[in-house]
Amino acid sequence: MNNLATLVLAEDIFRRIFLLPIDKSLLASLSSLCAGLEGSSLDNMGQFFSQLSLSDERADEFRWEFNELFLFKPKAIPYESAYFGQGLFSQRCASVRQSYERAGIRRAGGEYADDYVGYELEFLHFLGLKALSCDKVALGARREFISQHCGLWFSQFALNIKAANPSPEWLEFAQLFATYSEILTAQGE
Repeated sequence: MNNLATLVLAEDIFRRIFLLPIDKSLLASLSSLCAGLEGSSLDNMGQFFSQLSLSDERADEFRWEFNELFLFKPKAIPYESAYFGQGLFSQRCASVRQSYERAGIRRAGGEYADDYVGYELEFLHFLGLKALSCDKVALGARREFISQHCGLWFSQFALNIKAANPSPEWLEFAQLFATYSEILTAQGE
């Protein structure tokens, strides 16, 4: 699997964590998706999600800590604007929205601001799928988005998760996200 295909699959997996309700079923489906990452630097993701999906209790604990880390008095703020000293719905957020619109995407509201990590991952996934189909415009838009947006804050986001002193599961998730971010930033250059 090439780097772009690896990234697109990882984005699909990570976006689901940030956009879908976390439960045992989701974690089991993510474990299955991870089979496509074998042989990559993210190949241990499958085992990670497989372990989490072993019981409802483990899934519940993972979901509860998600809420603690990212929603209720967030310890690792999941919005790009925060990493540039700006508040929610700031100029940085508007710039992200403009990137979506240039690609023909208009978000219809949603629970979060446009610069939410889950939405940025979803956008990268969308552009990546198009790029894998030999769409050079999408590949260019993807590289631009990485260099102007997520490539500038995803690694710090991963560090902030680690610094929040999370459970071993979230610490491992942060490491997986950091590895993904390193590959992403290198691909966007």
